[in-house]
Amino acid sequence: LSLGAFASAGKLLVPGALAAFGQAHPQVRLSLSDVEPPDGYGQVTSGELDLLITHRYPGVQVPAATGLHRERILVDPLLLVLPRGHPAAGTAPRLAELADQEWICGAPGISNRIALESAAAAEGVRLQVAYETRDYEVMLALIRAGVGIGLVPQMILDAAPPEGWVAEPPGG
Repeated sequence: LSLGAFASAGKLLVPGALAAFGQAHPQVRLSLSDVEPPDGYGQVTSGELDLLITHRYPGVQVPAATGLHRERILVDPLLLVLPRGHPAAGTAPRLAELADQEWICGAPGISNRIALESAAAAEGVRLQVAYETRDYEVMLALIRAGVGIGLVPQMILDAAPPEGWVAEPPGG
């Protein structure tokens, strides 16, 4: 049984599931591949993967999946993450109120960047992304250092040490 999963799922969701499945079905050979969206759908269609765990950020189109069955397994909200002690912490600020801040996010075209830009555009603002990274651990390290703010999935925050940052749903 070949499984493809994006990095966060591979770290946080998949290990326990693979272990439990392997114990219940020891005769089944399991494999895992890192597959970041929008990749992976063609690998399932071709039979290279049996199952794909992928994600979709708000504002990002889902690739066509002709002949495939999609099943939502969870909704993981994006939370606004600020350095501990930030003046906006605890105020449920709108993105427009934080337009002068330096943001941390993926590069242009990356799903989390598209989601951030779409949310900002809905509030009529353009945000300044000063630090580009796909890695949420790097993002949290930068936030802890006080150099910027960002939107981070709840699942990532639940697995991270809650030191040096605060998180809340963005206002609006």
